[in-house]
Parts: sequence; structure tokens; C-alpha cells
Amino acid sequence: MDDLDPVLTPVFKRSSHKLEKVNPALMSIIPGAALLAAFAALTFREIPKSPTHVIAVVVSAIVMSICLFLSKVLKMPWLKEWGLGISLLVGLIAAYFAHYAGLGAPEA
Repeated sequence: MDDLDPVLTPVFKRSSHKLEKVNPALMSIIPGAALLAAFAALTFREIPKSPTHVIAVVVSAIVMSICLFLSKVLKMPWLKEWGLGISLLVGLIAAYFAHYAGLGAPEA
């Protein structure tokens, strides 16, 4: 992919400038959507590995949703920023306990 950087970078710059002229708000949505798609692709690749992976994903998603909800209701913008870190930590703890509860990947 590094070989294509000199070729693709000008194309991306031109297209981003055109999109900014048409709709400036669109350029704030596209990077977020790309990041969300990248995380989703990584997440869905891990889910079928074991029940522990499913538990980690579900618990992390629930904790992130709770953090975003509390951030909005309690008007605490810092919680919105820290929500990802909190959900990762809680998801890791849940995965640890799920693994040692016998829900880890079956041995071949």
C-alpha cells in the first residue's frame, strides 16, 4: 500500500476539497464512519472465536452505551471522551472472568 501513497494522496485531497465545497459537514462525518467501519470489521472477525470473545464485545458495547447515555443525561462531556477507555477496561475484565469460568476457546 505504501507504493500507492504518492498516487492516491492527490486523489484523496482533490476529492476531499470537492466534498468540502459541496457539504462541509460531510467531511466531519466521513472520518468517523471510516473509523467505525474499521472497528466493526475487527470486532466481527473476533466474535466467532469463542464465547469469551462474544462476552467481551457485548459487555464493552453495553458499558459504552451506558457511558454515552450518562454523559448526555448528567451533562458530563468528559465521560463521553473516557467512555471508550472505560468500556475497553470493563470488557477486558469481563473476558478475564469469562475465560477462567470455562468459557474460553475449546482446545483442539
